Amino acid sequence: MNQGGLDALLTILRYCAQSEPNPWYPSKDGKSAILPRNEMDALLDQLRLGGLLRLTDWVPGSGQGYALTPAGKYVLESPRELAHLQTGPPQPDRKGTPEQAPNVRDPFLNQERYAIVRDALLNPAAPTLTIALILLNVIWFLVGFLEALQAHIPANTFLFASSPVILERTGALRGDFIVQGQWWRLLSCCFVHIGLVHLGMNMWSLYIIGKIQESMWGRLRLLAIYLIAGLGGSCAMVINNPNVLGAGASGALFGLMSSLTVWIIFNRKYIGRQATAWLRRLGLVFVLNMFISSLPGISASAHFGGAAVGLVAAVLFMAQRFRHGILSWLSLAGVLALPVICIGAVLEAQKRDERWDSLDFQRVRMPLVLEADEEAVRIKQQKIEPLQGLGVLSVDDVQHVLDASKEARASLDRGIDVLSNAGPYRDNATEAVREKDLATLQRKKTTLEKVEMDDFAGPLVGDIRRQALRAIQNEALKQLKLAPQQRDPQAVAAALAILEQQQAEMAKAAELLNNAGPFSTKTVETRREYVCNLLAAQEKLFALFADRLRQGADWTPEKQREFDRQFQQLNKVLDLGEQFQIGRLSHRPHLQLVAVV
Repeated sequence: MNQGGLDALLTILRYCAQSEPNPWYPSKDGKSAILPRNEMDALLDQLRLGGLLRLTDWVPGSGQGYALTPAGKYVLESPRELAHLQTGPPQPDRKGTPEQAPNVRDPFLNQERYAIVRDALLNPAAPTLTIALILLNVIWFLVGFLEALQAHIPANTFLFASSPVILERTGALRGDFIVQGQWWRLLSCCFVHIGLVHLGMNMWSLYIIGKIQESMWGRLRLLAIYLIAGLGGSCAMVINNPNVLGAGASGALFGLMSSLTVWIIFNRKYIGRQATAWLRRLGLVFVLNMFISSLPGISASAHFGGAAVGLVAAVLFMAQRFRHGILSWLSLAGVLALPVICIGAVLEAQKRDERWDSLDFQRVRMPLVLEADEEAVRIKQQKIEPLQGLGVLSVDDVQHVLDASKEARASLDRGIDVLSNAGPYRDNATEAVREKDLATLQRKKTTLEKVEMDDFAGPLVGDIRRQALRAIQNEALKQLKLAPQQRDPQAVAAALAILEQQQAEMAKAAELLNNAGPFSTKTVETRREYVCNLLAAQEKLFALFADRLRQGADWTPEKQREFDRQFQQLNKVLDLGEQFQIGRLSHRPHLQLVAVV
């Protein structure tokens, strides 16, 4: 400070001393004409912020009054201390000053708070937190840039336009992500930026309004305001339009502008006339940002939501910092409750807003349904359709088809479960589409089950039974028509071998059908159960044929009665098949030949 400036400051202090015990009113006292009014105000603010003057009540006709503080009186006695205003508040000598005396109190201002405010303005802290936040945003932008290069997205597209795929990968926010439980995106989107210009503007704004507040709030409080305001802006954006993909630190920045406004207003009497000038500038900044928020592609809800939440957080922090007792603790609890309230608002919007229904269906459910349907179609085209129309297949081929069909049905079941658990939706159009798609998947599943039975399992079982009955007619019946002592042992052994072979084939077919079910379509499942029962009855009957051949003359009337009962049971199964209109699998004429025995 030059000598002329020091002299002017000392002159003002002397005017205040001469007016004691009354305040000095620069507007009323003609002595203030020695300097232009704007220069006089700057000197008064400098003395007041330096702790040498205090404000008194404003008096109509006289204006704002000023009075010496104990430190101001001390400086008048030691003018050299005035030079310390360049680097900080006046430094007393070792003996102490009236300012240090515990019994001296300013009757108009809270001295502790006054010292905090004065220190924040005269001794600003290094912007460590601000720079750290800027670096974090820049690093995350570079991560997105590397992701874009790996995805073969042109650098210019990522840097100067937008790439929704990369934005989604790096943490951008949209309503469907919230539906899927990705709540962390409410904060991560505050560190994602859409292009280099977006990043540059936000980081420049963060540096301007962040660095001056670190000493005002303290780094921990400022970080809390930044994050809570960012989360609040994200919640406001997704509530206002859950279908939009959003990213950027604007909500947090608007919260910092609100917190700066709150700090100035709540500490206005400690700052003086400079507070009015600051508030006027902040008002112009808000007006400009309101215009920017109205531009296309800009989320005004995120801006104003962040501003509102930041304002509430700042007011609560003011109370937490400068109030005492229960009020301070309640204010801190209020700050901690803000994120919970914001998230609760999103949950409530999901219950009330029909747009979330469409979002859930189109962006969350349908991709899963389409994936399941495409998988089922792929399996059918690759593993089932090539074998259709080729006639009766081997047991192994049919097993391969049934396994493939079961896999396709399981895929369709996943899609059916997704749609069944999704509704009903409040939006009639969305609900109608859900019901239609659900019916389509269920119809496809029914078609697959019918193909399994009608085109593969049914023909295979019919062919196995025909071969078995032909074997009985050609081999077993010839021997059974002869008296036991007339039968050729070698022919009997050959007939038994054929019967055992046919029994094994029927056992394979029965196992194949048992593993295929149960089917969800009632008619198809009834047919499957019927064929399984038919095979089981016929297998028992064949076992009795084999016993009769083995026992020869030892065949007893009791065994014959058991044979007749089993034959009757087989006919009951056939009658049941005709009742369900599936007699084409029964081949009753062959069994009637067996009944002659």
